Amino acid sequence: MRPFLAVLLALPAFAAQALTPLTPRLSPPTRTGLQAGLGRAGLPEVAHSSVEIALTQALGFEPASGPVHYADPYPGAPQYPHLPLVEGRAERVSERCTQVRAFAWLRKDTRAQAVTIEGTYCLVGAAEWSSDNQVVTRPNPP
Repeated sequence: MRPFLAVLLALPAFAAQALTPLTPRLSPPTRTGLQAGLGRAGLPEVAHSSVEIALTQALGFEPASGPVHYADPYPGAPQYPHLPLVEGRAERVSERCTQVRAFAWLRKDTRAQAVTIEGTYCLVGAAEWSSDNQVVTRPNPP
């Protein structure tokens, strides 16, 4: 029985490399640019991931048209004032690219005070998106 146990314990060392789940993501420069832009626009750091989640959900695995949306992660639970509302639209513009225009704002602000995220995002790898023209602005800060 002991040799069998030793073999079982040694198996993970010989197993193939672990697979990473394929999820839509931004390329490192695009992600860094988004985070920096959101910070410059005055959106609290705690809200940045919610904006990124909304953006990558809209981009998905291939270019497509559809909504950009993020709201309470736990519907029916108390609202989370530190998390933003995100709304917008993604439009497929080519075989590899999607153009996005989205707005993010906190509940204490109005939609007119939203941060605007605009850009054309193109696939550069398996579900990895990059943008050379991403712009983050806040035309009417609170």
